[in-house]
Amino acid sequence: MTDGRPPYAERWLRILGIALLAESALTFIPWLSSMPWDSKAGEGVSIVMSFLGHAVVPGLLGAITLVTYRRAERAAVLRNAAVAGVVAVEFFLVGWYFVREPVSNLWGYSELLSILLMVAAAPALWGSALARLEAPRREPLLLFSRKSAGLVQVAFIIRFVARARYWTSFGWMGSGADAGFVIWSLTEIVESVFLLWASIESMRQTVDEADGRRRAAKMHRMMRLWLICIVLGNIVGHVFQVLKDHGAFRQVPYYLWTLAINLTSTMIAVFAVARSCGAAAPTLQLPSSETLTERSGGVESTGGPS
Repeated sequence: MTDGRPPYAERWLRILGIALLAESALTFIPWLSSMPWDSKAGEGVSIVMSFLGHAVVPGLLGAITLVTYRRAERAAVLRNAAVAGVVAVEFFLVGWYFVREPVSNLWGYSELLSILLMVAAAPALWGSALARLEAPRREPLLLFSRKSAGLVQVAFIIRFVARARYWTSFGWMGSGADAGFVIWSLTEIVESVFLLWASIESMRQTVDEADGRRRAAKMHRMMRLWLICIVLGNIVGHVFQVLKDHGAFRQVPYYLWTLAINLTSTMIAVFAVARSCGAAAPTLQLPSSETLTERSGGVESTGGPS
């Protein structure tokens, strides 16, 4: 600590760990956890996988976070657990849709692979951007950031190939299309642009520390916009679904709960990566109390996160 405040990543890890434990405890509220099973929304959903995704994995990740977040020597353990946890949550809550298909359905399995790669690489990329604000020219950190960006781009290539079967369906946004699906699809395109932009920024060479901080700040902004698009896409999509079918309203709390678990797990992975990357300088902070100009020795740097 430098000014009496807890380090930035540690502070958020504590908050998110508590939140994830609380979210996992909601599984034991019958009214909420039983929602999908009494409607068509539950078709094909495995109760076991849903329990693992809503209760077991989030509970374990929340507990591990609270036990290890202040121990710099365990930063790598928390990082690995957080990335594995967010992948497991995604697999148990979304993967059932793909694994219920026949084994011969390589399209579905390819898309599942792209999703799991994405949910692992995106928080790693974001966390490395936060760490690069403090150490913009540290070679191991730059290498880690570029590897994360490379995985993001590989995931996009696999998704592109997996969705080739839809290329002939040009009328999916026609007048008969479901409004919620259209909103979700459009926001997915926008969020993909922000994520790809951040990965490209990570790959670019930096000429000096000021340029490195500008690039890291731009990555941070793109990742924040990526997250906002995910949240807005899900919420607006569900609003349109409710307007179309008023009976779907009672399913909204379940889907918002699922979204909250996904987002909390993802942000734990982000800050765990930042904590691990900044373990050599455990007072990792975002530039909130001092400007990038002050921190770079008088070299002005624009584009810092607000």
